[in-house]
Amino acid sequence: MSCTKDVGKLISRPPVYKWLIDDSCVRHCKNPGDSIESPLIEINTTTEETRRLWRLKFYPRGKPTSKDKDACNKYVPVQLVSYNRGKVEVNFDLASIQNDIVVGLYEGDRDIFQQIMWERGERFLSRKRVMKGDTGLLKNNNLTILCRIVLPLSEIVGRLDTELKECSVRDEKAVRSRKEDLDEVDCFARLIRDENFGDTTIKCKNGAFRVHAAVLESHSEVFTKMIKGKKKNKSDRVMLTLDDVDANVLKEILRFAYMGKVDSIQESGAAIFAAADKLGMKTLKSKCQKTMMDEGLTCKNAVERLRFADQYGLPDMKQQVIAFIALNSKKMYQDPSFVMMKDLKADLMYEVVEAIAKSKIES
Repeated sequence: MSCTKDVGKLISRPPVYKWLIDDSCVRHCKNPGDSIESPLIEINTTTEETRRLWRLKFYPRGKPTSKDKDACNKYVPVQLVSYNRGKVEVNFDLASIQNDIVVGLYEGDRDIFQQIMWERGERFLSRKRVMKGDTGLLKNNNLTILCRIVLPLSEIVGRLDTELKECSVRDEKAVRSRKEDLDEVDCFARLIRDENFGDTTIKCKNGAFRVHAAVLESHSEVFTKMIKGKKKNKSDRVMLTLDDVDANVLKEILRFAYMGKVDSIQESGAAIFAAADKLGMKTLKSKCQKTMMDEGLTCKNAVERLRFADQYGLPDMKQQVIAFIALNSKKMYQDPSFVMMKDLKADLMYEVVEAIAKSKIES
């Protein structure tokens, strides 16, 4: 059984690591048990000597097991492999995406890796779902494997404490601020708290922000019309009102307008998208949709996410969620959020039932 390391492309955005593979990565795997491994995932801890090392591992032609002799015909395992000495405790999740659709999901809890190479994921992916028959090649020539690895809080805090001891007085203040409140070292956050900042005030549901009209107008025709409707002279200060937008959501919209980034899409993606849709900010909508599709789909939020995708006419997201529900129908039924299914529109419910029926026939 051969194993080739450092295959494919790894995109690291801690705590999430994305492994991109295609047919060129798996073509040389000719026999069951042959595997490929991702480039090394390195997570710094308190010291360089105790940094954590991992790889993702994929078996394109399956992996023989003593318990299930037919396993190679049914599954193509994906595993998280520890290259650490001794016992290592982490929280981790795995997800696989093909053509923007979730085809596999493992929602983990705390796991303890006690061996140098401890593996998981024997039945993570259905062979029929991701492979082209017996060719050993991928359907549509692509597969993305996402892995979220979270270290214990003690190791994270320990790393920050080490940084505090080693840095200069000036850097010490910045690192300590990051440890206590990440927002305090964000220049944008400081600006919007400055009373002398900007020529326009936006009042929202539970707050107000001072901003520049020119920045708003460069991102949104809706803002442009609102400002021109209030401004009689160029020197006039303008007050805009968005009563149905939460302050935290508006803050992220303004962060995007000024800095081109959003910090809370995972937590507030739907609310940010809805506000961006109202304000005609297409680029921000696309960013929210992509992040929501790449990360964060669970049994708890799947029904709400499906209703959201249908409401805003997002076909790719809708199909992704329907596929997820079909793949995890048993877990969905056991989750308290399942009761929300009864409120779905009839045609949407039909699509879900149809997808579940097809998945049962294929499996």
